[in-house]
Amino acid sequence: MYEKVDAVLSENSADNYFYDDEFLYVQQLLSEFTNSDWENLTRRLKDKDDKYKIRLAYCIDEDNGVYGFHLLLDLLNESDEVTEHAIDSLRSFDGEEYKK
Repeated sequence: MYEKVDAVLSENSADNYFYDDEFLYVQQLLSEFTNSDWENLTRRLKDKDDKYKIRLAYCIDEDNGVYGFHLLLDLLNESDEVTEHAIDSLRSFDGEEYKK
């Protein structure tokens, strides 16, 4: 599953196409991630460009659970633009377990 998400996020598609269509596909794939997929994504994320990280942050929400939450927290240490998108996505995590 990681490979499919990585391929979509790495594409040089137009932003309109990604935000109108592809992000739904990535969200579906992320919902099927195993622990191993999340670990691969997190480990390889440091070598990705800002566009990749921004698109990933846009696709993550509370449905991705603690793995998505921790990944977004890691993105807070990136460029200002990546951080801004990570913060926007973190707003969807309103469950009690994320407020501690």
